[in-house]
Amino acid sequence: MAAPIQRIFPRLGTSALSFVVRVGSPLGNWDKTNIVFATGAGARYMGPEEGTAQLQATPLFGTVANGATDTCLLGQFLGDPLKEQTIAVGTWRVAFAAQLANAGANYKWRGQAALLVVDGLTGLLRGTIFSTSNVGSGLRTGTGELSCLQDITGAACKVRTGDFLCLELGIAVTNTAGALAPQASLFTDGTTPIAADAAVTVSAMSVLEAPAELALSLPQTGEQPGASTTHDQVVQLLKDHFPPWSGVLYAWDEPDAHVKKYLDWLADAVKLYGYDQVDRVLREVSPLTCVELLPAWEAVLGISLSKAALRGRTVAQRRRVVLARIRERGPLSLHNLCAIFAQLADYAPGSRPEVIELDGLTDMRTANVWSETFVTPTAVPLGTGFDLTNLTRQTPVLLDGGHVWDAGAEVSLVLSSTNTSGLRVRLMCPDFSVAEWGAESYPLPSGLVSLLKLRSPAHAGHAVHGSWRLYVYRVAGAPAVNLSGWSLYVLGKGHGGRGQAKFNWSVFLDAAHQLVDRRDVETTLQRITQSYARGFCVYSKRARPGELLTVGGQSIGVHRPGRFLPGS
Repeated sequence: MAAPIQRIFPRLGTSALSFVVRVGSPLGNWDKTNIVFATGAGARYMGPEEGTAQLQATPLFGTVANGATDTCLLGQFLGDPLKEQTIAVGTWRVAFAAQLANAGANYKWRGQAALLVVDGLTGLLRGTIFSTSNVGSGLRTGTGELSCLQDITGAACKVRTGDFLCLELGIAVTNTAGALAPQASLFTDGTTPIAADAAVTVSAMSVLEAPAELALSLPQTGEQPGASTTHDQVVQLLKDHFPPWSGVLYAWDEPDAHVKKYLDWLADAVKLYGYDQVDRVLREVSPLTCVELLPAWEAVLGISLSKAALRGRTVAQRRRVVLARIRERGPLSLHNLCAIFAQLADYAPGSRPEVIELDGLTDMRTANVWSETFVTPTAVPLGTGFDLTNLTRQTPVLLDGGHVWDAGAEVSLVLSSTNTSGLRVRLMCPDFSVAEWGAESYPLPSGLVSLLKLRSPAHAGHAVHGSWRLYVYRVAGAPAVNLSGWSLYVLGKGHGGRGQAKFNWSVFLDAAHQLVDRRDVETTLQRITQSYARGFCVYSKRARPGELLTVGGQSIGVHRPGRFLPGS
């Protein structure tokens, strides 16, 4: 069964469920009604899913006479079928927004609501939790959209399986002048919670809050999955199994014929216990479509949700978390990383979140190469070994942590010519370990390039933080050559090392996909981030820790310090 519900949201943009019996007339005490939004085909749905953008209903009514107070029904909302239970006496909270555009000193209004239980078989009244009651303050003269908020004590009511709630919302108009038709509107589906009565609002999150959880009778809320076989198709299938010309012998299309009643009964049984169960198996076997087995998938995958969390999540949201967890069971490639967070954040097929990481050839090198260019090229002196007679250069203290990464260091020499065979080069790191080039173990050929790049892993694992020193000389008989500049590229790895940034990555969720449960995001990051890496989910590319992030008028939290935002 679907998770119990406690907060129920009226949805003006969604018709009442196709399989519930519509109510033929208003069930509360209303003086004026309009069938567009209030009864029969005009009834609307209410369920546990919040709206995304405010909607407005403006039905038309007749005039309110001088000296009269008329209650006007603006909308009727039918809920999901309930499981057999007893709704105890308790306090219900009703919150919605309404407007009387032609209100004034002699034309005042206040909110009204009624809550009833409807027989799921007949569409008739089963019981009244509270009849048409005042919601919010009275004698309002404002012409704008105002909130109506009230806690109403509801009576106890016995509910049979298949019964459903009917919420009727409207206003009471008091007229002390000439007869005038009310220009009234009802607002729902907004994103701003209603926390105070008679407050101006532009995006009202209308809601009905029950005093306790209500158990539902069907596997999921809203419209149910379509059946593969209809009742009429099963009836025809049964007829096809009769001998030829049976249609002449039996009057099975006559409404009062016993054979038709028998076929209808048999078709209902075959459909319910045959075809519908096959549909159910095919639906539940896949995590892409399952409903009833969602708790089993969550248990197998280690997804632990409290009752409060279940109340706040739809089947689609729970299914997205399950699919994201399944996608964690593979290598953490960029494609799989995008697939995981695309599910969590509900990206449409063909779109995906952005993965931010450093490129080793551009981002890492550009930010971490130390270089020196001489104003005047300096001649490389003759020498017989590495000593103070060499051309010696020293870097400032390199602010890096950890130890030299496994690639070692790279030195680039800008020379005046390609005569390099007679050069001898040494690079000394802060702990005095050295790498040397030009001797028999690492000869330097001539005639290649004047920009000489020298690499060695000799410094790997040694100290990186501190000053590095370069020694250069040429052996006797080597052609003269000048040094115009040089650069050093080396990074630390381990704790505090800049080289670790190569193993940092972030997933950026754009503004249209940020209303995701942060708990799902954080627990996913904890599971999939490699031990040597750091993974983040970011909601803004601006490096402002503590900045409040707002999407669609709804606060989604703050940008936390320490998030990986290269280039910000």
